[in-house]
Amino acid sequence: MDIFKRLTHDHHDHRALADALANAKAPAQRRALFDQLRTDVVAHANAEEQTFYAALLAMPDVQETARHSIIEHEELEELFEAADAAGPDSDAWPEAIEALVDRLKHHMHEEEDDVFPIAREALSDTEAISMVQAFEERKDGELPPPEPAAFFDGSGPRRANPDA
Repeated sequence: MDIFKRLTHDHHDHRALADALANAKAPAQRRALFDQLRTDVVAHANAEEQTFYAALLAMPDVQETARHSIIEHEELEELFEAADAAGPDSDAWPEAIEALVDRLKHHMHEEEDDVFPIAREALSDTEAISMVQAFEERKDGELPPPEPAAFFDGSGPRRANPDA
């Protein structure tokens, strides 16, 4: 797997969470989905900036493309802040979430359709493959530790990944 497939995998997960969030009605469900999406998008964006975009920023021909995507990450964080400030039980929530989801989907689409083709030309296959491990380590470092209940419910140990 190369970095493009790895990032696209996260984008797929983010789209599914964003759609679920946009359709959620109960405030508790809205909050849970919002927190999950925000946590993963922020961890993804930070890891992406520290690995993928750091490599592109070092290449003069693609620096502007990388800068544009990093600015979009900052804009997404502002939209997350606005939705969080509105709160999941407010009348402003649907509009704030719609703005967030639209911008997030725009960003992922732009990365996949515009940035990745440019980056594929700039990065070697070896770089694109080796970058995956660095991305995953950075993202794991950005994520909060899992809640103990996620691994143990009192009935005995469970695997973190049931498919493992």
